[in-house]
Amino acid sequence: MITSISGLTRVINLINGYLRTPKIDQFNKLISWINNNSNNNFITYEPDTSPILNNGWLSGFIDADGSFSIHIRKKTMDGKGKNRVEARLRIEQRQEDPKTGKSYEPVLKLITDTFGIQLTTTTHNINSSYYLIAITSPTKLAILIKYLNEYTLFSSKFLNNKDLGCRYYAK
Repeated sequence: MITSISGLTRVINLINGYLRTPKIDQFNKLISWINNNSNNNFITYEPDTSPILNNGWLSGFIDADGSFSIHIRKKTMDGKGKNRVEARLRIEQRQEDPKTGKSYEPVLKLITDTFGIQLTTTTHNINSSYYLIAITSPTKLAILIKYLNEYTLFSSKFLNNKDLGCRYYAK
């Protein structure tokens, strides 16, 4: 928890202009409060819509809301598909921000459009809908791993990423 104005000012300096989700509204309220209670004059920004692979934002988002796994996919009962083992990145995110009511769809579409995949939905509990992103294609994982080699993960997911053998895809 950061409560000092100097600490909050440092955080603002580090991430201002890079936020992409509806949480930017709460961040901009913090900026207004800091500007009113100190000698700062920070600018508030709209969500960043720059290409998703141009900075470390996606890496941080994966650290917060992503997971890596090994998935065993089997042929369907009608014989479609094939049995295979696949590495997978999965990101699951609520559909709306509870404080603002704004949708997470625009930022998640930026991610899916970048990787050429579909944004899907899933339901948990009763009527709790979430957006779901899953990257399983070796070609698309190679793009992700190249990105993560430049903008590294900082949580234990760094090791999960390496444990999956994802270095193979980056060759």
